[in-house]
Amino acid sequence: MNTDSNENAKGDVDGDWDVVDSVSDMGITSDEQENETSKLPTYGKRKPITLGHSAKVIPIRNLLTDLNLGPEDMQISPRGNPGEETSKEQQPHPATNASKAVFALEQGIRHIGFQSNPKFLPKSMQIALGNRFTLSQVHRFREDSELAFSHPLPYFFSGSFMFPATLRAVTKGRSLRDIAESMTPSTLRGYKLCAVKGRPWPAMLPSSSPNDEVKGMVVLGMLDSQRKAIHAFENGMFDLRRVNVGIELQDGSKMTHEAGIYVWNQSESLLVPPEQKQWSPSSLMQSHWFLSNITLARAEEEQL
Repeated sequence: MNTDSNENAKGDVDGDWDVVDSVSDMGITSDEQENETSKLPTYGKRKPITLGHSAKVIPIRNLLTDLNLGPEDMQISPRGNPGEETSKEQQPHPATNASKAVFALEQGIRHIGFQSNPKFLPKSMQIALGNRFTLSQVHRFREDSELAFSHPLPYFFSGSFMFPATLRAVTKGRSLRDIAESMTPSTLRGYKLCAVKGRPWPAMLPSSSPNDEVKGMVVLGMLDSQRKAIHAFENGMFDLRRVNVGIELQDGSKMTHEAGIYVWNQSESLLVPPEQKQWSPSSLMQSHWFLSNITLARAEEEQL
């Protein structure tokens, strides 16, 4: 195993964000790691609140304010600009607000590939899946972040953190309801999602096929304290990148938005190719890892 490479990846947090500035740089930067699943971290012996993707939680150097989060003039593409998707959904939205909410939730459930009975989804996840924002609301999330002296870049998640309760268990500063109400289904093109051998969570990495896409959730209006916690949680096995994701708005139109994602940086031999096995949210929800973390937000979940 390349010790020098790992030391640099863990010690220099700014290195991740240097690459984020180039959307076109989608390569995995780490050297290939040893081909043993046993090198992956073990969760069962840790306290739920300290569960992370790395075997050893690496604290972020200094505060997040020292982190290069990219240019401060990031822009949300307004609808109608060249190159932006503005296509309307072919299916008409139902007429009433109640039926619209049900329709949006059903779409969201299909979006993430959840195969079981929807009643088994946490209430916070149902709220997040049913959210569709207006363009002005998307702008307002950005403004609220800036007013809180936080960076406005949202994050896109396709695994454990697309569940609001899991995100709430790992981060601080926002209530479960607040997190759920700031999430909406989103799509990332040019990437693929793979199951990790022997682990309930998946890994995302660039695909050689431009037709591949990953379905997940985008989190808007994040606080810097949340970014700090997430970065410590993901650090070591995933690199941070900046990409463009697609979001469906409340009126059925589509827009693109910049977002941060965490990309697998270990050996692909530790992954299961999608053509052999499709990762599913249901498998994650049945795992001890998920149940241990979601228990931390149970009290808030019951109040929704």
